[in-house]
Amino acid sequence: METVKIINCRTLSQVSVGDNLVLRPLGNAAYAKNTAGVPVKVTRIARKYFYAENPYGGEYKFPIDGGRFYDYDSNYGYLPYPSQEAFDEDTETDRMLIEIRQYFRNTYRDNISSETIREIYRLIEKDKKGAGNEH
Repeated sequence: METVKIINCRTLSQVSVGDNLVLRPLGNAAYAKNTAGVPVKVTRIARKYFYAENPYGGEYKFPIDGGRFYDYDSNYGYLPYPSQEAFDEDTETDRMLIEIRQYFRNTYRDNISSETIREIYRLIEKDKKGAGNEH
């Protein structure tokens, strides 16, 4: 079975022919396709790309250097995940990050204690140093 290491991709480290992946629709594909994830199977691996079956016909083409397919002219693409669990974990993390950003966008100094600010700052500094950094 042919296997290749994927570089510069936060969601997928390697892929083999026959692997089942879950694709996260991006851009316009998120509007038109299943936002819960699109299950596909890897069909072949070439020198610069790997291919996965397109359930709507044809194949998706993903670069080995980068892992994600994106068509900037049509503003749509797909980000591959090795499993539904990895897909669910990543989308939940994105949802939480959006909620955190929204919280701080609407938070003023009078609405948050010094202790809370110090704890958040400590966690950010810890993440910057690599402790708990899983990206």
